[in-house]
Amino acid sequence: MVALSATGDFSRHSNSIQASWFTLAHAISTCGGAALERGNSTATGIASMGPTPIREEVAHIAALLESTPDREWRLRDLAAQVHLSPGHLSRLCVAAWGRTPRAQLAFIRVERLAYLLRETNEPVERCIHTVGWRNHGHAVSIFRRMMGMSPSEYRGLGRRQDPEIPDGSEHIGSPFQPF
Repeated sequence: MVALSATGDFSRHSNSIQASWFTLAHAISTCGGAALERGNSTATGIASMGPTPIREEVAHIAALLESTPDREWRLRDLAAQVHLSPGHLSRLCVAAWGRTPRAQLAFIRVERLAYLLRETNEPVERCIHTVGWRNHGHAVSIFRRMMGMSPSEYRGLGRRQDPEIPDGSEHIGSPFQPF
């Protein structure tokens, strides 16, 4: 969808974008997001269970990942934080978010990387390291998979052209405002 909207001819691609959005929304609504993470084998079982309340442990893990996405989190370290086994924590997170803790962390990092690319003039490599990735190629691969384009291509779409921001290093307020 992002790649289609980036062509500059929105009216020509609006039907394709809308169709893609409805397909995605339908897939998420029918399986609770589980098919995106684990494939169709468990999606039916999870969807049939109905909404799952967010457990305190999952909420705590969400807060940890949001507050320190630059940390090199391992599943066993997260599980130890809430006194659960890694497997059990992973199952709870998939039930709550539709993705594993690792996938949730990648989602958070992509979201923050996109923000930095839009709102700062920092080099792409520095932005990638700021959000917690140490391997540039791995980060680009994940970003491309989630956003449909590389970080450099994304930056070219909506880069802030504000000469008042020196190298993007100074911001007023929280650097990670919601969209």
